[in-house]
Amino acid sequence: MLNMLKSYQETKQQTRCLKKRLEGSREVARSNGDREAVAVLDNEISIVNGMLSDIEYSIDWMAKGKQPNVVRGVPRQAKYKREIPFDSDLLDVMIDQGAIIYDLDKPDEEVEEMKEQLVNDLKKSLTPTQQDVFVMVAQGLERTNIAKVLGISRQAVHETIVRGKRNIKRAGWMMV
Repeated sequence: MLNMLKSYQETKQQTRCLKKRLEGSREVARSNGDREAVAVLDNEISIVNGMLSDIEYSIDWMAKGKQPNVVRGVPRQAKYKREIPFDSDLLDVMIDQGAIIYDLDKPDEEVEEMKEQLVNDLKKSLTPTQQDVFVMVAQGLERTNIAKVLGISRQAVHETIVRGKRNIKRAGWMMV
C-alpha cells in the first residue's frame, strides 16, 4: 500500500508539471493571438485539473484509510481502540490455569453470588429493553436477529446498545 501511495504522489507531481507546461503554452498562444490554440489548451488544462482532483482524492483515501470528505453525525474517536467483548468462561479458564490468582478461600457458591449481585446492580442502570438487548448480545445473537425478535429496526438495536452503555457509564460502572 505504501508503494502505491508513493506512486500516486509521484504521479501527482508529474501531473502538476504537465499542468504548468500547458498553462505556459496557453500564455504563449494568448500572446500570439491564437484563440483556437487557447481554447484547446483551456480544455486540456480542465482535463488535467480533473485528473489532479482524482489523484488527490485517491491519495487522501489511501493515507487516511477511509473515504475522504465524509461527514458523520458523531465522529468516531479511537477507531482502532474499541472495546473487546470478554467471555467470562475465558476468565474461569485463566484462573484454572493459574494465569489469574484470586482468593481461593471463598467457595464457588460465594463467587457465583457475588457475580449475580454485580449483574443485578448493573441491570438497575438499564431500562427493561436495554436489559433484553444486552442479554441477547451476551448470548451471541446478531443485531439483525435481535431486531427481528424485538420487532424493531437494526438501527434501533444499535441505539439501544449505545444508550445502555451510556447509562452504565453514568451509573459509575467501567466498560472493559
